[in-house]
Amino acid sequence: MVSRRISEPIRMSGFLLPLLLGIAAALAAPAPSPACEPDYEPRCKWIEAGDAPLSVVAARGDETLRFDYSAFLRPGKRFSIEVSRDAKGVVRIAMHAPLVRGAMVPRIVPASAWPRFVALRVRVIAADAAARARIKAEDRRRNGAPAFVDCFDPGMLSIASALGRKMEQIGLNSCATQEVDDLADQVRETAYDLLPFCRKARETVSFGCGSLAGDGDVAAHFSGQVLATVAPCAAEAPQALAPGAVLRMADSKPVRGREILKTLCAGRTEFEIDRITASHDVLMATGRAFQGAPAGGDPKMVAAMVQVWHIDAGLVKLEQWTIGKFEPYRAPRRSPAPMPK
Repeated sequence: MVSRRISEPIRMSGFLLPLLLGIAAALAAPAPSPACEPDYEPRCKWIEAGDAPLSVVAARGDETLRFDYSAFLRPGKRFSIEVSRDAKGVVRIAMHAPLVRGAMVPRIVPASAWPRFVALRVRVIAADAAARARIKAEDRRRNGAPAFVDCFDPGMLSIASALGRKMEQIGLNSCATQEVDDLADQVRETAYDLLPFCRKARETVSFGCGSLAGDGDVAAHFSGQVLATVAPCAAEAPQALAPGAVLRMADSKPVRGREILKTLCAGRTEFEIDRITASHDVLMATGRAFQGAPAGGDPKMVAAMVQVWHIDAGLVKLEQWTIGKFEPYRAPRRSPAPMPK
């Protein structure tokens, strides 16, 4: 098979072109600060990702279940999964990536999936009721003195729902009951059963398959090679570059070929990839570049970045790497899961 020359224009699939244009705008100017902090309120995650408020979902006669799980010291366990059923009975599922705006394109799944997630919600409600009763009984035993809870790195599972035009938000954490982590695993595994490429990607995509967009199977297949470029100084990094690969950085001249890796290593630039979007022949990775990060500390500067890869004959090669203007880094605020009342 004859490969396309690097000088030829890349033909974008329908979903890639507008996405690239949006990223180009993001590279040109710093992103606005979010309206609310996702770590403080699970509801904010869905709002920041562009999802409709529950009131809107309920008003149009649709139903939705929004599962969110987080654990401060276990970021790889985090997930946000939305399962919805429209007025016609069509069931869709989408996964959001932790700390990444936007969701995976909702995918239609069998109608039988809906009662599975509804049943999981019922189990969470039952676990919450049992935990409250147990804590109340313990308080009575102590004559009203609150019980001491020895809880390290609690996991928090919340469910926002719109069912039969009724909205509800429930939450449970592992300080109250260890069943939370087991229920969270069951929610995640149920979603993986419906999205096979998510299970394929779980070993290589630490931020979750919600970060895979477009053709999920293709994105999952090449995710390991793409993620390897976050370490440009590694010995295997040059294998990822196409012969005419080009690096473009704000206020700098383009750099080509293996000089790309030398430039990035010399600048001690570190990278984080948060989304991989794929079609049958083009793959795009977006994320951030960091500079001035001390060992174990926050970086001083951050910039948006995008990589464009070409897929041909079962191989993927990096053709374009664009890094926007570096701006002062603002560390996200963190909040531990609340203690049970």
